[in-house]
Amino acid sequence: MKRGEFLSDKRIEKGLSLSALAQKLGVSEEEVERWEGGELPDSRYLLPLSALLGVFVEDILQCGEESAAEEDGAEKQADPSENLQEEQAAAQNSASEEESAAQSSVSEVKGAEKAAQATAPPQESYYDRLHKKIGDLEYSADDPGLKETENGNGYSPAERKFGYTLFAIFIAFMTIFIAAGLIGWVTRPRELSLENYAKYLEIDVYPLQGMNPDIYTVCVTAKADISDLSITVQVNFSNVFTEEKFSDTVTLSGDFAKDDSAERQIDLPSVMLRGSVSVVSVSGGLA
Repeated sequence: MKRGEFLSDKRIEKGLSLSALAQKLGVSEEEVERWEGGELPDSRYLLPLSALLGVFVEDILQCGEESAAEEDGAEKQADPSENLQEEQAAAQNSASEEESAAQSSVSEVKGAEKAAQATAPPQESYYDRLHKKIGDLEYSADDPGLKETENGNGYSPAERKFGYTLFAIFIAFMTIFIAAGLIGWVTRPRELSLENYAKYLEIDVYPLQGMNPDIYTVCVTAKADISDLSITVQVNFSNVFTEEKFSDTVTLSGDFAKDDSAERQIDLPSVMLRGSVSVVSVSGGLA
């Protein structure tokens, strides 16, 4: 098969038009047409052309040899008077020259590939480039921006400013929190009073018996450490049937640790119900 027919058939098999093949190879359509007319492609196009058509470079070159042999045979049949030996020698010389040219073209292509591989720089991975860049960057306050040094961490000026802002906000918040706690501790109440005793004392009055109570218990429990506590509580009672009323005051004193309590009983003249409880006076020191 002739080279032009071979190239044309393979292009059609691959579903490529003249313009598509020319565009992929970076040549004009006229160049492709000359190849399919029998012209040998330039050596720099042999390798990409063979890859696009799915054939070997040798196939393209050998088609040319077969075409030349067929043409020589046709000439011999047309002119039987010529010397057969001369024709054979000429055919062999022509084939040898074409083969040498083809081998030279292949050698040029392979040589170009090796040269390209030898001169191509080694590929560096993305992470290697990133680590190298991070290791070579540092921010300078005198010269805003990133500059190459040995001890940089790779943060941009905007990222550094954002980090500094967050750190300043955190420091300000902690300062306010500590200052508020310190102020509260310094300005805390040092003495019990009628205004603040409910925060530090719990007062409860409950009957000693379940039914028909005539004895009540007054219990005072400290919610904090209190020194020299003295508290006087007035409890009012009443009888809902006889409308009889009774009042009594109880005074408790001493040093109290947190959760300590003191009790005092009240004996009633008859069965009564508790009406109200009030603190008459209170004093003591707070830790």
